[in-house]
Amino acid sequence: MAGVARSGKKGGRGPDAAAGSPEFRRVYELAVGQVLDAAGEMEHRAVVAEGDWSCVLKVHHKPTGTLRALRLVRPELVASEVQQRLFEEELERAAAVAGEFAARLFDMGKLVVPGADEQQWWYLTMEWIEGKSVAELLSGGRFQQALSFERYVDKSGQDAG
Repeated sequence: MAGVARSGKKGGRGPDAAAGSPEFRRVYELAVGQVLDAAGEMEHRAVVAEGDWSCVLKVHHKPTGTLRALRLVRPELVASEVQQRLFEEELERAAAVAGEFAARLFDMGKLVVPGADEQQWWYLTMEWIEGKSVAELLSGGRFQQALSFERYVDKSGQDAG
């Protein structure tokens, strides 16, 4: 499978998610540069992460020449019309969030992942931000120390003689 990008981690489930879950098996088979949408605007670059709710891909958005995060939501989570409406409402609220530490939401909709048995997947595209994941930030250094249990344990009894 030359040209397949597998750089992702499965949401806190270990260092190697190259195999992926059965639901996202086809996503891991996509070739770098493969077009993902009918309009031909998004090209696959890498599988970045996978979790309980979705799989995140790094894509190149051809019209703007920028990288974006494409999040594919597990189909069973938006199977009914009610779930779809709730998902759309949540994304509308997320799109309204703006700030220095918030990724911009660009688009949402449905697409068919090439080779994925013609099933439509809900997706959203967000601003691509280079850097470490929250899990990586929390796993070491000053953040780990700041969140350690020992820091919050009452040590007042230690000085009593």
